[in-house]
Amino acid sequence: MIVLYLFALLSMMWAVYSLVSFKRWIMIFGHLLMVYLVFNHEDNQKAFEHLLRRYFFIITTLSLLLVKFFKNLGFERTVHGTKVWAGVMTHKNELGAACALAIIFAIWRFIKNKNWTIMFEVVVLLISFYLMIRSGSATAIILALLGILLLFVVSKYDINKIKKLFAVYIIAFILIMIIWQDFFSNTLTSLFSALGRETTLTGRIPMWRDLIKMGSKHFWLGCGYENFWLTNFSQVWSKYSFRPNQAHNGYIEIFLNLGLIGFILFMIYLINGFRKVIGLMEGDKGFYGLIMVYVIMILFNNITEAFFLKPNLEWFLLLYMGVIGIESKDFTANT
Repeated sequence: MIVLYLFALLSMMWAVYSLVSFKRWIMIFGHLLMVYLVFNHEDNQKAFEHLLRRYFFIITTLSLLLVKFFKNLGFERTVHGTKVWAGVMTHKNELGAACALAIIFAIWRFIKNKNWTIMFEVVVLLISFYLMIRSGSATAIILALLGILLLFVVSKYDINKIKKLFAVYIIAFILIMIIWQDFFSNTLTSLFSALGRETTLTGRIPMWRDLIKMGSKHFWLGCGYENFWLTNFSQVWSKYSFRPNQAHNGYIEIFLNLGLIGFILFMIYLINGFRKVIGLMEGDKGFYGLIMVYVIMILFNNITEAFFLKPNLEWFLLLYMGVIGIESKDFTANT
């Protein structure tokens, strides 16, 4: 991850808007500092749990207040003039994803404490479920169902069976990415069509094909961190009326900005972190099981949204995944 961060910083050398790259890089660098502060706590698991507990309570209650009493702040207006629920987030899909993560955290807390009457978690669970449904994000609903299924698997099966199931998931995920055109697109379009959504995922699938072609012009190094959309938005907007400002796919977004080299660095980090968490689950299936569930949810969510290498909760969770296997004293010494 350090190498990836340094490569993103180095990409300012070939970025058209290098100052923008640097400013946005500073924001994701702040996430590294936050991960260090949480992890270096004397009881980092407890610190992590309390941080998420308060974060989810704040964003869900504030989002509910905004959409109910401050509608000029709680709603987002699309380019077509439609008003959608956004709460404290910038988009309905971002709100839906945050609510899905909050639902999984609340259920995990119920399972951990064997108490389904914890009022704090009950409030977060109910508000999150309400906001997720009203936001109209089909991806968030699928994400929450996936997380609940994974929590069930983690809590009911022994670690060896979990390893096999997750190994199958990884292999299937890689195969889906490889045979993108033939299987992945058809599967997603059928699934979203059944949920009453457009079969092109609101124009995403044809846009992905075009973006990959455009990104191939800077195949190895990309356009520079967070620079692709600054230099190519007019070309994309002229073809797609919903005026995207992201690829709506985290994997493609990294490729567009950092090229194949950045994409490979990121995948190495993911594979290494995934392997590390699987090993840690042998000693503590509860806490590290939650981390594993979150990682899989984030990987899935970034098929239709782009949250990688951006200042948000999902990126914080992926960074945390990378350091949890390091002993606190070694982490401090190296830092």
